[in-house]
Amino acid sequence: MAAHQSAQPADSSALWLWRKLPTFWAVLFLAGLALNTLSIAASNPERVQGWRLAGLIALLAGLMAGYQLFAWGRVYGHETISLGRGMLLLAAQFALFVLLIWQYDASFAWFSLALLYQFVGGLPRRHWPLPLLGVFVLLVVGTSPRAASGALDPGIMVTGVLLYASNFGIAIFLGMLHEQRDQLRAALDQLRAANAALAASAAAAEELAVLRERARLARAMHDDIGHALVVMNVKLEAAQLLYARDQARGDAELAATRALIRTTMASLRRTLADLRAPAADCEDLPAALRELGRELQARAGVAVTCRLDRAEPAPPADVREALWYVAREALTNVERHAAAARATLLFQAQPGGWRLQIGDDGSGISATDLHESERYGVVGMRERVAMLGGTFSIRRGAGGGSIVEAWVPSRIAVEASAA
Repeated sequence: MAAHQSAQPADSSALWLWRKLPTFWAVLFLAGLALNTLSIAASNPERVQGWRLAGLIALLAGLMAGYQLFAWGRVYGHETISLGRGMLLLAAQFALFVLLIWQYDASFAWFSLALLYQFVGGLPRRHWPLPLLGVFVLLVVGTSPRAASGALDPGIMVTGVLLYASNFGIAIFLGMLHEQRDQLRAALDQLRAANAALAASAAAAEELAVLRERARLARAMHDDIGHALVVMNVKLEAAQLLYARDQARGDAELAATRALIRTTMASLRRTLADLRAPAADCEDLPAALRELGRELQARAGVAVTCRLDRAEPAPPADVREALWYVAREALTNVERHAAAARATLLFQAQPGGWRLQIGDDGSGISATDLHESERYGVVGMRERVAMLGGTFSIRRGAGGGSIVEAWVPSRIAVEASAA
């Protein structure tokens, strides 16, 4: 946020300078024409008197108007006028320069360099040859006084050619800067659009994950708690009927009902634990995984062997949460469905990522079970790992039981493979 705030004023300043650039060049162009006119008035006052003064003002005003229209309409990215109209504006300015040189003074030819910057900045390269030739004629021929023999002064011509070449090079350089600016601005717009799309996609993925988690919890509550409540109701009704004829059997039904209530309460506690955010629980991922194994062993009597690496540096928060979720779901499946006596919990930090493996010696998952994978939370595990660019698998072990394995690459490895 701080970087964004610090970059914003610099960006605003650059935009302000860019917007003021046309005004700067227009003021500079106008000041040059005005100073040149004052110089003519001081050396040849008869040229700026009466109708000739009115004509000079009209020519200069037309020249400035054409310059402004072309600069704002073609050079500075507005594209408010077509290429054809832009060519007409350049031709009109060229004609006005010819009139100024012919009717007033050859010194106006030096200002024709403004045409050079206009067509380099506002015309496609295929349209440059004719304007290039026209400006060359105005500058070199218009500013070269003739000798007594009628020939052009070679020294003045060389100076004009050098001045023309140097200004053409500057115009090309400024045009390249202008093109780079447009390309950078387009790239920035694309990056902003991609960032917005990525943020929207991340928000949608997060919302989808929340909805799927809610659906999973609803299924779990329906399968476990809902079923248990129905069985409790049946057993209580049976106990009520048995007490009238066989009190011992009624006591047995009540004892079975109490056991079912305890089991259901434990299931409810697990479901409520699922609702809490695991971010704090898995801050230290190896310790959090060891605690999951300890809870399973205390709750279900399954002997859990933990082989957990201390990863340095620690995985990012999203990786820790995903792997914690996978381990919890896999161990829950071991408890509920595997009928296992032993389980192993393995976490390794490997080159390029992290590997989590949960195995058991139970009945193993069958092909039919995999087709009903939503029942075992496999879809949620697979999606969480896939969102991080990892891989997830579940298979039968070589000696029986099931093996659940998740591999999540580090971001450095992902960026290297993308490059």
